[in-house]
Amino acid sequence: MGGAARRLAGLLSGRVLIGVWALTLLLLAGTVVYLQLSYSPPPSAEAADAAGTAAPPADAATEVGEVEEPVPADTGAVREEAPLDAAQEAEATSEDTAPADATSALIRLAPAPDPDLVESGPHGLLPIKAPDGRRPWRVYARPFLGDPVAPRIALVIVDIGLGREATDAAIETLPPAVTLAISPYAPDPQEVARRARAAGHEVLLMVPMEPRGYPGNDPGPHALLVDRPAAEIRDNLHYVMSRFQGYVGIVNQMGSRFTADRQAVTLVIGDIAPRGLLVLDARAVPGSLLAAVAAEMGVPHAANDRFIDNTPSSQEIDRALEALARRAAARGRAVGIGRPYPVTLARLRAWSGTLAARGLELAPVSAVVNRGEDKS
Repeated sequence: MGGAARRLAGLLSGRVLIGVWALTLLLLAGTVVYLQLSYSPPPSAEAADAAGTAAPPADAATEVGEVEEPVPADTGAVREEAPLDAAQEAEATSEDTAPADATSALIRLAPAPDPDLVESGPHGLLPIKAPDGRRPWRVYARPFLGDPVAPRIALVIVDIGLGREATDAAIETLPPAVTLAISPYAPDPQEVARRARAAGHEVLLMVPMEPRGYPGNDPGPHALLVDRPAAEIRDNLHYVMSRFQGYVGIVNQMGSRFTADRQAVTLVIGDIAPRGLLVLDARAVPGSLLAAVAAEMGVPHAANDRFIDNTPSSQEIDRALEALARRAAARGRAVGIGRPYPVTLARLRAWSGTLAARGLELAPVSAVVNRGEDKS
């Protein structure tokens, strides 16, 4: 019995050993097959660009922008509301849904509207300074917690609220430090502002202003028009400002004619100044006076340095973003404006992730304003 038991034990141990080796070989073979199936070669530059995720252009130093009329070398202003052509529409269908910085999104903005920061107007609530001196542009601002001495880049996406998919994508997928400018023509701008601010985005109000070529080039109802009486201009401004609350300031929508007229601009900034708001000059034309008059009146202000997607292709957007990075590195701050095209949002998400390694900070627009005498 002892010999038979030993022979049986030896036979069983041999079979176990063979089973272990067979299982090991099977696992190795499966790993090789998995690696072969999962590997795909890096896309070519052409393929990446067609997908809206092109690598940075070879000549990143090239300035971009087809201009409406001569502009400073560092400004990419072009025709207002430039439409996409068929090829650009095809490129813009690419989606990159990388989530925004979750840690940054944890910053909570102050509730809006603060009852001490509003007054009743003919069309609804209007922003004002609080009795204790608090101002909307500070109370509603997104706190800047980056390196205080690093160059800052503010990116503003305009036309928020006009399309549900584009609005959702901007709110949900862009880094929260990107500022969103909400159109007064949005179906429910207060809800859009609430969602944007809940996601950590500072918001601006877009104010439609008269462009050159009006009425053929129409900024829509309640736009501020140069040749209208001052009372009508002010009433339209108040209507637009009453559409929602929680914004830190205004940015002009179009306005190539209005913003070049000193009397018209002075009327608007004169109404804005005591309300404690900031002003972003979109620089629809090089002669825009919004920032200059705001400075004269002690209103916190900033000015757009470049429209980043007047040519909405990944390569041109990358070039525009690199131009902003160079300007920020040279001057300490830069401001860019774009629209919520899919290709724009995709390139911003990719590009913003490179800034920290380059010693640059993405900042809300309130963190790059020139405060001047800050009388607002």
